[in-house]
Amino acid sequence: PKSEGCSMDSRIPSGLTPKMSTSEVDLHGEHCDSGLMQLDIPLLRAQLRGSKLLDALRVYRQGYPGHMVFSEFRRRFDVLAPHLTKKHGRNYIVTDEKRAVEELLECLDLEKSSYHMGLSRVFFRAGVLAKLEEQRDE
Repeated sequence: PKSEGCSMDSRIPSGLTPKMSTSEVDLHGEHCDSGLMQLDIPLLRAQLRGSKLLDALRVYRQGYPGHMVFSEFRRRFDVLAPHLTKKHGRNYIVTDEKRAVEELLECLDLEKSSYHMGLSRVFFRAGVLAKLEEQRDE
């Protein structure tokens, strides 16, 4: 497809006077290339799949609007499991971030249905993150 769009100058007749309004001029773009408005649907689908946007939307629609990257979740909520902090130290480094978050979630006594583990993020049902934030602030 062409990369340049239609300019307003190409659509307004040269005889346009300042007294004429644009509503009096045919602005339907008959001078424009009609190929500019065609979409390559298979390419668009491949790009959406590759960006993981569809997967994120699917998880959101299943009722998990809140999400957080594993390392961020651990950093914010490890204070709610002090025995883990004693066991590993406050700034412990792990090789399996997902396993560390699973261990933290088990300690927080959350229902298994209130969260979902992704590849790099943990997803929460509505209100769960707010409840955890309240517990952390206490």
